[in-house]
Amino acid sequence: MDLSDLIPRLPESPRQRKLRERHERMERLRGGPPPAAEALRKAMGWQQQMREEGIRRADIARRERLTRARVTQIMSLLTLPEDVKVTLLAIDKGQPSWSIREALRLVG
Repeated sequence: MDLSDLIPRLPESPRQRKLRERHERMERLRGGPPPAAEALRKAMGWQQQMREEGIRRADIARRERLTRARVTQIMSLLTLPEDVKVTLLAIDKGQPSWSIREALRLVG
């Protein structure tokens, strides 16, 4: 029996819950594709679908269960300079990378 089992647990505060959820989210992302690179790949795929199938951003938003504004934000990653896009897509899984927010700062 562990001593921690004997100590009564206090309810988790909102701040503790937020930190725990953030930590869990970061653990899930570790080893996965970099978020900004994944978003750029999505935007490239969406752009191709828009060109070939004639769908609109609203259709993509509905299908992906995102807001139209979020689809527009992600699509704006396509305006990054070509060398930045190549660098971003070349980052290996598990290596430090940009978040989507940081990449969007480069756009606007």
